[in-house]
Amino acid sequence: MARATAGRSPSALAGPPTRDSYTVGQLAAELGVTTRTLRFYEEAGIVTPARTGSGSARVYTARDRARLVLALRGKRFGMSLAEIREIVDMYDAEPGEAGQIRRLLASLETLRADLLARQSELARTLAEVDDVSRRCASRLDELAAAPAAHAPRRRTSAPTPATGPRSGRVTAGAVARGGTARASTAPPSPASGAKSR
Repeated sequence: MARATAGRSPSALAGPPTRDSYTVGQLAAELGVTTRTLRFYEEAGIVTPARTGSGSARVYTARDRARLVLALRGKRFGMSLAEIREIVDMYDAEPGEAGQIRRLLASLETLRADLLARQSELARTLAEVDDVSRRCASRLDELAAAPAAHAPRRRTSAPTPATGPRSGRVTAGAVARGGTARASTAPPSPASGAKSR
């Protein structure tokens, strides 16, 4: 059995309902949320759906739908759960819907001022990003147009000294063949010094 709405029609802020009562699946589909989200707001006290005779299935009324619409909208606006509950509960207490709307208007003005401040900050940050992007692109163009002379030169290796028997002392065989003896670059060994005596 659907619960009575205590003589009140749903808040006009929530838009017209499509039916008098909803199952959890029907309401979740209409609001575009998961059934887990509906159960969260039930645990938070935003809605209190009725139960069927067996007590296992939830039945939501048009009033529950209106409260959920306001709660979901408040969440999108960045309101806390306490603020959402305050606005939603005003509908069922004095000063009623008029007080609910006035409280929502005050919250929306605060929210609007905050959004405008963030919008201004985002615009400044975006302008800075664009400026740095332009500088980076300009620098890349300069680097691409730089002459090849500015490119790093390849290092050439130094000539290595010759090695082997021809670079050292002139051998006896070379002298015997009539070659010109050159000064030995190696120091004389002790044995050769002894023979010269």
